[in-house]
Amino acid sequence: MNVNNRISVRINKLSISIQDLLLYIVYGFVITSSIVNKNAHASGYVFMIPAILVTYVYSFLICNHKNIKKSYYIYLFFIGITLIFSTLFSTTLPETKYEIILSVLIWHLFFIALTQIEYSKINVISIFNIYLIIAVILSVMGLANAYNGVVNEAGRASIFVFGIRKDGNYFSAFLAPGFCYAFFRFLFVKRKTWYYLIAGVIILLGIYMTGSRAGFASVILSAVILIAAFLFKTGFTARKLIIFCFITAFVVLLYRFFSNTNLFQRMLASDSYSNDIRLVIWGKAIEAFKISPIFGSGRGSGEYFARMATAHVIHNSFIELLCDQGIVGVLLFLCLFAKMFFVKKSNIVIMIAFFVSCFAPLFFISAYQTCGWWLPIALCLIMAEKLQSEDASVVFDVSKNID
Repeated sequence: MNVNNRISVRINKLSISIQDLLLYIVYGFVITSSIVNKNAHASGYVFMIPAILVTYVYSFLICNHKNIKKSYYIYLFFIGITLIFSTLFSTTLPETKYEIILSVLIWHLFFIALTQIEYSKINVISIFNIYLIIAVILSVMGLANAYNGVVNEAGRASIFVFGIRKDGNYFSAFLAPGFCYAFFRFLFVKRKTWYYLIAGVIILLGIYMTGSRAGFASVILSAVILIAAFLFKTGFTARKLIIFCFITAFVVLLYRFFSNTNLFQRMLASDSYSNDIRLVIWGKAIEAFKISPIFGSGRGSGEYFARMATAHVIHNSFIELLCDQGIVGVLLFLCLFAKMFFVKKSNIVIMIAFFVSCFAPLFFISAYQTCGWWLPIALCLIMAEKLQSEDASVVFDVSKNID
């Protein structure tokens, strides 16, 4: 299907093609659906069917600019083959193997649909701006709930969609990449920097009000990495000094304002970590890995063991990966993750910050083989492709990328 017509829509002096407009609509729908759905936790394919189908239609039938020869697809192929193999021959899983295999195929095809598209720099900027806008809107909704006292027994706020309260850990995991992008734009791209600062602050407060220790620690770590890259990337300038002093003063102000709150004390309470039920759950889930350490015990085996022993999900996407796909699966995903860092040397630290914001929160939620797993991988790889030859500050500067 050929859709190359131009439409007379002017946004920031850019003329947007119908195809690009459809691309942005698809991404807006996918990103929103990944968090705004009828599940309080991870976004499995059952809750994403409309968004997945729209992605398939756009990528496979409408989009004219595609490249199906991505080098990392070989890793994806073997990830899929080994996962299907370990699931089919698993001795620990209940009789739902073919449904599990169907979900694996759906998500792998979804990943290909996103990554086979040839993105322009403007496309990449627009997609991340869409993510940021959605993150800001949802953060405001969460903050409004906190202000109105719509919190759980621990004082943690979140959003309510379709009558369901989104788990704060999953909500904060969604918001974290939005904060990282906003903070990166504030530091490195000298266009509308204060808009991105305001957006970053809103998202940061939204994450804080969820009470998610993993989410908050992830954004703080990614911010520290970006600040270090900003200060030491080139020579010292007056702008750097002003921004560093401003950030320092802002952090001190936030600390003085929030340090006595229950949420802040909860995040720093070391005894709650040592008594965390997650440690028990992880120990039970690892039994699935011990049964088949090389190829894993099949998709869902770790969660099956955890639920049987504790009635809880694993709450760790990487232990899920280890249990389900074993050492081979972990190594294959490490190869896939490594492709995210095949960028210009000056961009490596920035990619590390994005990687941290996307995947550090997944150490405390069960997102493996859901949209919360595959969408961040796709976004990081799409970004990495644009950072291979140019500095990130140039790639994300709209004024330097008008076609």
